[in-house]
Amino acid sequence: ADTVMACGLNYKNFGVKGCLIDPEVPGLTIITFTVEDSTGLTASVTRNVTVVSLCPPGERLCANEVDCSEEGLCLEDIQEAGEAEESVLQEEVVDQPPVITLITSTLVPEFLNLRQHSTYEACRPNQLPNEDVLCE
Repeated sequence: ADTVMACGLNYKNFGVKGCLIDPEVPGLTIITFTVEDSTGLTASVTRNVTVVSLCPPGERLCANEVDCSEEGLCLEDIQEAGEAEESVLQEEVVDQPPVITLITSTLVPEFLNLRQHSTYEACRPNQLPNEDVLCE
């Protein structure tokens, strides 16, 4: 009688247990089935078995048929978008100077006349400028 082996173990006795397929872990396992006849001739065939993730509600199975999306996106989606964005960014990058805005008041107008020998410093936290202490 012909003997069928799966992943090195007798298929009749062990099935595919020797192939170490873990149904709890998504991924691909390649099972090689080999048959040997009474004259010693063999033939082999392989089967790809992919344990597919059960995705949570609102998520989808990614193209690799193993991973689930996170917040609707798969890694390959992010990589493809990143590559497209990178090419757009390379075209759009322009050196821009920083922006600063002068805050003015009646005590500290845009053009401030400061008396000689007086102080003009940074305001302490929660301090507002007054006639005695001009601060920014």
